[in-house]
Amino acid sequence: MKQKLIQAALLSGLLATGSAFAGSPSPQALSFTCAGCHGFNGASVGPASPSLAGLPRDFFIDAMVAYQEGTRPATVMDRIAKGYTLEEIQAMADFFASQTYTPAQQSYDASLVSAGKSIMERRRSCGTCHEEGGTFGIEDLPQIAGQWSPYIRFSIQDFREFGRPMSDDKARPIEALSASDIEAVVAYLASKQDPALYQHDH
Repeated sequence: MKQKLIQAALLSGLLATGSAFAGSPSPQALSFTCAGCHGFNGASVGPASPSLAGLPRDFFIDAMVAYQEGTRPATVMDRIAKGYTLEEIQAMADFFASQTYTPAQQSYDASLVSAGKSIMERRRSCGTCHEEGGTFGIEDLPQIAGQWSPYIRFSIQDFREFGRPMSDDKARPIEALSASDIEAVVAYLASKQDPALYQHDH
């Protein structure tokens, strides 16, 4: 009888210990799944993947839900997104929004930067919503300056050719870009490599 009581006490202790470790993973732990492509704490080191650090909370949530629903073009993100609950997506959104954005240190064609700046500053062009040279996005839009150039090209292609949803305000300037315009804009955005450019008081 005494041995049975001891065994019951040990089992109770094990269960209590297990419950102490149970529960939802931390937002940072959830973000580790993203690190393989998007870098530790959302600072991407891979040119095809964007940095998630500093991404506006609502933008991240909307993107992940769109992947889940199949309304945003994807290679693997549609499958990855389905592995998260809305609560986990919201927790990751808070985590990435709290991280400091670090622009990619990459090469670019300096001869195209001036032309890219002019295109960004046109009336009703990219700079209308992605202000201050693309370093700040209005209404929860992300900064696009400082992202890897291949990712910027892929994103434009998604909008123009693969049905990524966009508003009329976005469609007009994107569809008006020629191939040379795109390369100029890409060079201009890549030139924004000073982290101080992204410190805004908006």
